Amino acid sequence: MSTHAATEISGVDAIAAERARQQTDEGYTREYDAHLRPQVLIDAALAYTVQAQDHLSAADGQGVGGDSPESYWPWELDSFRPNDDELRSLAKAGALLAAAYDCAVARRVRLGEV
Repeated sequence: MSTHAATEISGVDAIAAERARQQTDEGYTREYDAHLRPQVLIDAALAYTVQAQDHLSAADGQGVGGDSPESYWPWELDSFRPNDDELRSLAKAGALLAAAYDCAVARRVRLGEV
């Protein structure tokens, strides 16, 4: 998604589009994610959130935080795909949080809590 196109849609729409991309292009469906722990998806979302925060802070002439985005990534580092677009990173983070939500719901169902 280009920066120009990203500014023409809302954050909710960008997150929904990214989540749909993750499901169709990457195969990370609700069924796939249901086998993960929600915390793992939250950690992945944190990696992209910290990356966006670092980009925004640097653009404002501020220093970046002491923790690197990679320190939150729960999988092999070669699967982390950082970029220089904070909007793209925020959409990825939001989509991962949506996946974590679905995963937490699936966990409750498995445990008979719903």
